[in-house]
Amino acid sequence: MSAVRYLLRLSLLLLLVFAFSRVVFLAAAVSTLRAEGFGAILSSFYHGLKTDIATVCYLLFLPVFFVAAESLIRSRFLHHIRRWYVRLILLVNAIITSAEPGLYQEWGTKLNYKALLYLEHPSEIFHTATAMLLVLFVVMILLQWLVGVFLYNRIVRTVDEIIKQSWAALIVVPLYPILIIGLRGGVQEIPMSAGDSYYSTNPTLNWSTVNSLWNVGQSILTGMQYGRSNPYHFMPDQEAAENVAALYQSKCDLSEQILTTTKPNIVLVIFEGWSADLSYSISGIKEHSCTPHFDELAASGLLFKRCFASGERSDQGLTAVLSGFPALPLSSIVNYTAKVDQLPSLLEPFQMDGYSSLFLFGGQLSYGNLRTLIYHNKFDKVIEEKDIDPSIYRGRLGVHDQHTFDILQRELDTMHQPFFSGFFTQSTHFSYDYPGAKQGAAIAGDASGYTSSLLYADSCLGDFMKKAKTKPWFKNTLFIFVADHSHVVPWNDDHHSSAMHHIPLLLYGNGIADSYRGKAITATVSQQDIAATLLSQTRHDHTPYSWSRDLFAPCSNHFAYWTFTEGFGLTTDNCEVVYDLAGRKMINSQYANCDSTVFQKQAFSYMQMVMEDFLKK
Repeated sequence: MSAVRYLLRLSLLLLLVFAFSRVVFLAAAVSTLRAEGFGAILSSFYHGLKTDIATVCYLLFLPVFFVAAESLIRSRFLHHIRRWYVRLILLVNAIITSAEPGLYQEWGTKLNYKALLYLEHPSEIFHTATAMLLVLFVVMILLQWLVGVFLYNRIVRTVDEIIKQSWAALIVVPLYPILIIGLRGGVQEIPMSAGDSYYSTNPTLNWSTVNSLWNVGQSILTGMQYGRSNPYHFMPDQEAAENVAALYQSKCDLSEQILTTTKPNIVLVIFEGWSADLSYSISGIKEHSCTPHFDELAASGLLFKRCFASGERSDQGLTAVLSGFPALPLSSIVNYTAKVDQLPSLLEPFQMDGYSSLFLFGGQLSYGNLRTLIYHNKFDKVIEEKDIDPSIYRGRLGVHDQHTFDILQRELDTMHQPFFSGFFTQSTHFSYDYPGAKQGAAIAGDASGYTSSLLYADSCLGDFMKKAKTKPWFKNTLFIFVADHSHVVPWNDDHHSSAMHHIPLLLYGNGIADSYRGKAITATVSQQDIAATLLSQTRHDHTPYSWSRDLFAPCSNHFAYWTFTEGFGLTTDNCEVVYDLAGRKMINSQYANCDSTVFQKQAFSYMQMVMEDFLKK
């Protein structure tokens, strides 16, 4: 059993070393933890186990192989390789975790791909670091290395002998599948992300839970996906920046005020995958409608009939809504935890005004690394599936809309006003296993599951709003209803088209001026524009939202940008460009009442500068 004892003790060693490194990180950042209780700080060790265990599983791949090979060959050489492999891990961990305190103090992030690029110019690092920091860096490396070696000698070395049992080679068969499950964080469809460990509104505590070796490895993998330079570089940056600035330029400084109050309660409801084409109030086609309750609200609200989602996934949509940052063609900025920290927080200005806040989702915020984005916005209270009564009915992806709308109702009843509440629905997500009868629209065909779920979700919305109108907080509440992305409806299977990104956007509430209620706006807008618009209407500065525009600035341009896998599009009230980046070809172009040359340059400039901004964060 020496092989099994060795692997178990090696795992224990690594977990203890990672825990010590976490102590070092927290001690170095203690100034940011003064408002935190001891229990909250101690919890970081529990939540950090997720990435710690995943890292152990990664690191055991080679030792398991060496143990199996050594049991057959019985080689002292392989035995020495095993020992030096462990020592190398301890050294690399010591170097990385010793560098992070200084890096975190300067950048607010752990060591990552972006930071590693500076190693190309090591002289700059030594020139910017003081002698004291360099000495401290070396001392910390030695300290952590010595602690690691001490633990190795006490825990592992006593059972670290040449493996002589031939049967030990068989442990590879069951162990590798276990290791694969462990490094993925479980058997769920989506592998774990850094956000899975997040548990606090304090970024230091959240960062402390992310294993440093795991973080560096993931950062390198995702960083290499986009490379070190902008793959979508079509013209000089200065020219591209000027073209984008012209798009956002307003010919006047005016902004229409559509609210009768500057401090309304705000309820932001983000619908999972709602297509605008299935709402009669938007499409005008009665037989296609699956949202009668939404349409009823639209009749007395302020409806935007040409709103477009920035991306095609939830992580992209929620980022566009909460941070005003555009979607990327191949990934999402939420996959880059350090970059999320550079995004503005829509919630922050309202919290400074004394707003209480809540975010609710019936599923798991680990999907798409959404937890990173939500905790970055620092909601006072975050509720997801794991926090909801386990006796409540669940589908494959979580608690359905009728129950989460009820939870939202109860939470709003107890929140002090003014409040800001974000709610992300989930019943319209595949596989549409919501409770109740399935009643798809007649036109649905093979999409009956989706249209059935949309009818169900809309009924939940109707029930929620009926109850909300009886609440004392209702009269001072602005409701914002928007989808995260659209859906492939029965008559549209083109992922490239603007129609595939067409989503509902509705403002509703007593706080909207009478002259705007029941009005439908046909100008082209983007979900990215919600941030700047809301901040402008509530008299807050929205300049940090450079990719978001005030929808009520009467002299601004009307446009929306969107992406799909390896492609992008830009549309206005009259013109549209859709381009395939992988195939390097134009998919669609329409130039009605616009200069084709100018508009095309603006479209390509937009894609280029979005990527430039992403790379700089």
